[in-house]
Amino acid sequence: MVRPRDPDGTISNKLWWLPRDGFTGRLTVHGERLDARSSPMWVRAVNWGYSSTGKGSWASAVSFPGEGCWRLTGRVGDISITYVLRVRAS
Repeated sequence: MVRPRDPDGTISNKLWWLPRDGFTGRLTVHGERLDARSSPMWVRAVNWGYSSTGKGSWASAVSFPGEGCWRLTGRVGDISITYVLRVRAS
């Protein structure tokens, strides 16, 4: 993920989480840096919405304190998905 730095020095983006049909609930998002010590990632908001097709999804606005390798986990109830991404500033 390559994004410009915000005025405060963080790197922000919106992440989309697409559930299976009929699946809803409260999404929580957590992230941790894997390649160095860091301040925590900040989850600004998690929102549920519907597209013009009527399918729902979550959008999470997140801010990373710096570049690096981050592991993100999204969880709804007892179901979770985890992935790793490289965050870079442009």
